[in-house]
Amino acid sequence: MVLARSTSAAPISYPHLADILGVPLGAQPPLTEAAHGVLVDRNNRGLSLPASGPDARQVGSVFLNPTITDNQARAVRAAGGPVNRSQGSGL
Repeated sequence: MVLARSTSAAPISYPHLADILGVPLGAQPPLTEAAHGVLVDRNNRGLSLPASGPDARQVGSVFLNPTITDNQARAVRAAGGPVNRSQGSGL
């Protein structure tokens, strides 16, 4: 894979980020707007690292729970697995 410079973000596939940016899924907003939206989302979810102190030295990571259908959620629960609820979800 070869990286190419761009002023546009990759297509937005994360619903929370699309909501924050006010764009539909698949949109490619300016890179600076997308980066700002990611920071807003991380701040909203308490995932931002402090500027100083021992926690500032960690790499950190973010895992996304995929959006699944009600039938998939039932199958996961039936197998003993956890199903996380997200905003707006009826699960």
